[in-house]
Amino acid sequence: MNPLQIFTEPTAQENEFYVFWRKKINEAGLVKVHVKPLPEGVSKIITAELTAIRYLLVEKEVINPNFSGQGLELHVSNQYVLDAIRHVGEIAKGHSKFLHIRYAGAPICVVEDPAWRNECKITSTAR
Repeated sequence: MNPLQIFTEPTAQENEFYVFWRKKINEAGLVKVHVKPLPEGVSKIITAELTAIRYLLVEKEVINPNFSGQGLELHVSNQYVLDAIRHVGEIAKGHSKFLHIRYAGAPICVVEDPAWRNECKITSTAR
């Protein structure tokens, strides 16, 4: 199993978020995500985290692209992100759909202790 841990927090800028990620103890990074203005009621932080997950898995391929859902274990920031992924509601539409297709069956849970995020440095920017 290949765990991918994600933790998201806002920056001082209104539509900007830092998404910390860790694959293994020595493989970690920080993606800066800019979120476009969203309709009322749509969470920017959830959108930022889902955007970063897609970026890391699909574009950067931090997990071997030959793995399917059986090869990935995803740890997300909080229960709201987990719910957005599981229910693919309006909040997550278009942002987490790929998880249900390419990574169907992957276990997804909430990060237990994101203390590792303090060691991350910006590795890329996603929009």
